Amino acid sequence: MNEENIYILKDGVVKVSVFMLDGREFNITYLKGFDVISMIKDAVNKSDFSSLLIRVESDEASFYRIQKELFMGFVKENPKLREYVNSYYLKKLSETISRQELMAMNGKNGAVCAFLHYLVSIFG
Repeated sequence: MNEENIYILKDGVVKVSVFMLDGREFNITYLKGFDVISMIKDAVNKSDFSSLLIRVESDEASFYRIQKELFMGFVKENPKLREYVNSYYLKKLSETISRQELMAMNGKNGAVCAFLHYLVSIFG
Protein backbone atom coordinates (compact mmCIF):
# COMPACT_ATOMS: atom_id res chain seq x y z
CA MET A 1 0.00 0.00 0.00
CA ASN A 2 1.36 3.34 -1.05
CA GLU A 3 1.78 5.81 1.84
CA GLU A 4 0.63 8.71 -0.35
CA ASN A 5 -2.87 7.29 -0.90
CA ILE A 6 -5.97 6.48 1.11
CA TYR A 7 -7.43 3.03 0.35
CA ILE A 8 -11.12 2.36 0.89
CA LEU A 9 -12.51 -1.15 0.69
CA LYS A 10 -15.48 -1.01 -1.67
CA ASP A 11 -16.56 -4.63 -1.40
CA GLY A 12 -15.12 -7.96 -0.39
CA VAL A 13 -13.52 -9.24 2.80
CA VAL A 14 -10.01 -8.43 3.99
CA LYS A 15 -8.05 -9.42 7.08
CA VAL A 16 -5.93 -6.74 8.72
CA SER A 17 -2.99 -7.92 10.79
CA VAL A 18 0.45 -6.77 11.84
CA PHE A 19 3.79 -8.47 11.98
CA MET A 20 5.29 -7.80 15.36
CA LEU A 21 8.99 -7.18 15.76
CA ASP A 22 9.56 -10.76 16.95
CA GLY A 23 8.02 -12.15 13.72
CA ARG A 24 4.61 -13.20 15.03
CA GLU A 25 1.44 -12.19 13.18
CA PHE A 26 -1.27 -10.48 15.24
CA ASN A 27 -4.74 -10.27 13.65
CA ILE A 28 -6.38 -6.91 14.23
CA THR A 29 -9.70 -7.28 12.47
CA TYR A 30 -11.67 -8.49 9.49
CA LEU A 31 -13.30 -5.86 7.31
CA LYS A 32 -16.31 -6.48 5.10
CA GLY A 33 -17.87 -4.13 2.60
CA PHE A 34 -17.30 -0.40 2.73
CA ASP A 35 -14.47 0.47 5.14
CA VAL A 36 -11.39 2.67 5.20
CA ILE A 37 -8.24 0.57 5.35
CA SER A 38 -5.61 3.30 5.30
CA MET A 39 -6.87 4.92 8.51
CA ILE A 40 -6.11 1.69 10.35
CA LYS A 41 -2.72 1.61 8.66
CA ASP A 42 -1.92 5.17 9.76
CA ALA A 43 -2.81 4.35 13.37
CA VAL A 44 -0.75 1.13 13.35
CA ASN A 45 2.31 2.78 11.81
CA LYS A 46 2.60 4.99 14.89
CA SER A 47 3.04 1.90 17.08
CA ASP A 48 5.86 -0.57 17.70
CA PHE A 49 4.85 -3.05 15.00
CA SER A 50 7.06 -3.78 12.03
CA SER A 51 4.45 -3.79 9.24
CA LEU A 52 0.78 -3.97 8.43
CA LEU A 53 -0.57 -6.81 6.32
CA ILE A 54 -3.81 -6.52 4.36
CA ARG A 55 -4.91 -9.88 2.98
CA VAL A 56 -7.92 -10.39 0.72
CA GLU A 57 -9.98 -13.23 2.22
CA SER A 58 -12.85 -13.28 -0.28
CA ASP A 59 -12.68 -14.41 -3.90
CA GLU A 60 -12.50 -10.77 -4.99
CA ALA A 61 -12.23 -7.37 -3.40
CA SER A 62 -12.29 -3.91 -4.90
CA PHE A 63 -10.87 -0.70 -3.51
CA TYR A 64 -11.07 3.03 -4.04
CA ARG A 65 -7.76 4.89 -4.04
CA ILE A 66 -7.52 8.62 -3.40
CA GLN A 67 -4.49 10.81 -2.83
CA LYS A 68 -4.03 11.45 0.88
CA GLU A 69 -3.50 15.21 0.42
CA LEU A 70 -6.70 15.52 -1.61
CA PHE A 71 -8.66 13.46 0.93
CA MET A 72 -7.37 15.51 3.86
CA GLY A 73 -8.29 18.68 1.98
CA PHE A 74 -11.84 17.34 1.63
CA VAL A 75 -11.88 16.50 5.36
CA LYS A 76 -10.80 20.03 6.29
CA GLU A 77 -13.38 21.67 4.03
CA ASN A 78 -16.36 19.40 4.72
CA PRO A 79 -17.69 19.27 8.31
CA LYS A 80 -19.79 16.16 7.58
CA LEU A 81 -16.77 14.27 6.25
CA ARG A 82 -14.69 15.43 9.24
CA GLU A 83 -17.45 14.16 11.54
CA TYR A 84 -17.46 10.82 9.68
CA VAL A 85 -13.68 10.44 10.04
CA ASN A 86 -13.83 11.27 13.75
CA SER A 87 -16.74 8.90 14.34
CA TYR A 88 -14.92 6.21 12.34
CA TYR A 89 -11.93 6.34 14.69
CA LEU A 90 -14.20 6.41 17.73
CA LYS A 91 -16.20 3.41 16.46
CA LYS A 92 -13.07 1.39 15.66
CA LEU A 93 -11.58 2.19 19.07
CA SER A 94 -14.79 1.16 20.81
CA GLU A 95 -14.94 -2.11 18.83
CA THR A 96 -11.33 -2.90 19.68
CA ILE A 97 -11.84 -2.23 23.38
CA SER A 98 -14.96 -4.42 23.41
CA ARG A 99 -13.13 -7.30 21.71
CA GLN A 100 -10.19 -7.00 24.09
CA GLU A 101 -12.54 -7.07 27.07
CA LEU A 102 -14.17 -10.25 25.77
CA MET A 103 -10.78 -11.87 25.22
CA ALA A 104 -9.37 -10.82 28.58
CA MET A 105 -12.42 -11.64 30.70
CA ASN A 106 -12.84 -15.21 29.43
CA GLY A 107 -10.60 -18.25 29.42
CA LYS A 108 -9.26 -19.81 26.24
CA ASN A 109 -12.61 -21.38 25.34
CA GLY A 110 -14.45 -18.16 26.11
CA ALA A 111 -12.01 -16.17 23.97
CA VAL A 112 -12.61 -18.49 21.00
CA CYS A 113 -16.39 -18.28 21.50
CA ALA A 114 -16.20 -14.48 21.80
CA PHE A 115 -14.22 -14.27 18.54
CA LEU A 116 -16.71 -16.54 16.75
CA HIS A 117 -19.56 -14.38 18.06
CA TYR A 118 -17.78 -11.30 16.71
CA LEU A 119 -17.41 -12.94 13.28
CA VAL A 120 -21.11 -13.89 13.29
CA SER A 121 -22.02 -10.25 13.83
CA ILE A 122 -20.01 -9.32 10.71
CA PHE A 123 -20.71 -12.22 8.37
CA GLY A 124 -23.94 -13.73 9.67
